Amino acid sequence: MKKILIILVLGLFLVSCGKSSVQPTVTINPTSTSIVQPVGGLNCASASFSNFSMYTTQFTVTVTDSNGNPAPRASLSISYPLSYIQFYSDPLGSTQLGNPFSATTDDSGSYPFYVGYAYWVPVSNTGTVQLYSDNIQVNASGVGSAQSTFTVSTSPNQAPLIISPSVTRELPGGIVLFTVASGTPPYKITSNPYTPSTSSVPLCGGGFTVTIPSTATSGATDTVTAVDSTGASASATITVQ
Repeated sequence: MKKILIILVLGLFLVSCGKSSVQPTVTINPTSTSIVQPVGGLNCASASFSNFSMYTTQFTVTVTDSNGNPAPRASLSISYPLSYIQFYSDPLGSTQLGNPFSATTDDSGSYPFYVGYAYWVPVSNTGTVQLYSDNIQVNASGVGSAQSTFTVSTSPNQAPLIISPSVTRELPGGIVLFTVASGTPPYKITSNPYTPSTSSVPLCGGGFTVTIPSTATSGATDTVTAVDSTGASASATITVQ
């Protein structure tokens, strides 16, 4: 009888040792992404969103079962709590996905997807500014959840100072509208020999005008100059028709 009990206990011990202690898991890589978007050109005038960037970032979700093996056909729900990013199924951004969207892992227990992002330029563009940061959330049905932090910032505007238009023609008595952008605001404005509407433009993308005197002669020229806070300058020329 004792031998039978010993055999039973030993059998139960071996069965319990044979059971896996590994738990099903879901992971997302990378676990953290921080993008610093350079800004320049005339974009500095925009307080609205850009189009979603086509510089997409790849993420991969991986699900394993209780034996530590890949879990194919696992049901996923993926979301981002903010509206500033766009999910794609391909690196070229050809096929948009919803937010949230549902997916299924492949035979290797993985699911890749891509993220494009929106950005804008703050009114005060004097340094790197974080625009938004939150977690991409992944839920795997019957397994659990994972998250990846996604952060987008803008960097200081390093684009050369611009006056637009740089060359123009206007009739006597006419008014020319200029836009000054890039560089580092504020900007000092001068015009010679005519007079600009303002001597200072405080914000990147701001405008001013130059009025051509009604007595100006055909072929006369006026030079308009903008100087930013670092001393960089840009010029434009008006020729009287």
